[in-house]
Amino acid sequence: MPFEIDRQTLTDLGIFQATESDDTIFNIFKGTMTYGGHDWLKQCFDNPLTDTQQITERLSAIKYLQDVDIKVEYDKNSCDFIEHYLKLDNKPDNVSAIRAIEKRIIYLIKGNNEYYIIQRGIQYTIALLQQLHYFTQTHSPRQLPELLKGLHTVISGILESAEFKPAVQLF
Repeated sequence: MPFEIDRQTLTDLGIFQATESDDTIFNIFKGTMTYGGHDWLKQCFDNPLTDTQQITERLSAIKYLQDVDIKVEYDKNSCDFIEHYLKLDNKPDNVSAIRAIEKRIIYLIKGNNEYYIIQRGIQYTIALLQQLHYFTQTHSPRQLPELLKGLHTVISGILESAEFKPAVQLF
C-alpha cells in the first residue's frame, strides 16, 4: 500500500519548500551531483517507502556507502552528458567502414554537433562503464548489503553480456 501525503502536509513537515527562503529536509539531503540524481531523490521524497524490508535495505546500503571508501570517480558534467546522449535515442545504423570514415572526415573538416554529442557520449559512457566494472571487480557481492548486491548483480550481468564484450575490452 503506497504512503500517500498531500503537498500541504509535505510543506508543513518541512519536506519541500513553500518559498525560496524555507529550510527543508529535502535541501539538507539534496547534495546530488547530477540532474538524474536530483530527480531520483525527489522521487524518493515524493513516494516514501512503506515496506519495512525495503527501508531496512536502503538504510543498510546508505550505511555501507558511508563506512566504505568506494573508489568510483565520476563528475557531474560527464554524467549529465551521458544522460543527454542516452535520451537522444540515436540508434546507430549499419554503416560500412568507408561510410564511417567519410563521416569522420566531414566532421573533422566542418564539424557537426550531432557527431560531437555521439562521440563524447560514447567516450563518457565507456569511462562510466569502466568505473562500474572497477566497482564490481573490487567489491565482492558477499560483502555488500542486499540493495547493493542487486545492483552489483545487474551491473556484472550487463558488463559480462556478449553485447558489452567489445566495450569491456576497451577498458
